[in-house]
Amino acid sequence: MKAAYTGWTWINAKEPEEAKKQLEQSFKECKFLGYDMVENFAFIRDFFVENPQELVDMTKRCGVELVNLYGHFTLDVEESLRIAMEQVDFWPLLEASGITASTAALEKSPMSDPPTRRCWTKSAKSPTAWENMPAARA
Repeated sequence: MKAAYTGWTWINAKEPEEAKKQLEQSFKECKFLGYDMVENFAFIRDFFVENPQELVDMTKRCGVELVNLYGHFTLDVEESLRIAMEQVDFWPLLEASGITASTAALEKSPMSDPPTRRCWTKSAKSPTAWENMPAARA
């Protein structure tokens, strides 16, 4: 069995350099706790958009694999799609495996998982998965 831990709770800084330090600390602590894989929310993209390799190097330095990013969106469909496309374009640069979009704002989930409202998963190794997103088909 493979298990990953989400380290977003470590990050509370708004200043990018401090947030990067907190993210790295989350990777180190997850590794210490026995996790070889980590997840996080896609907002970390904002800290590495100019140099994605910095994030790749950080995961290698800490001995963890970043396997998933969660995008959290609102009912502003146009703005959410703009953000989602930026995140989707960023993800393959990390040599990673998946990205999950979710929203707590949906009244009716397109999936059978009402607590998390997960809408789609995109694999960097399967670029056509984006086309299968329920919102993209609507």
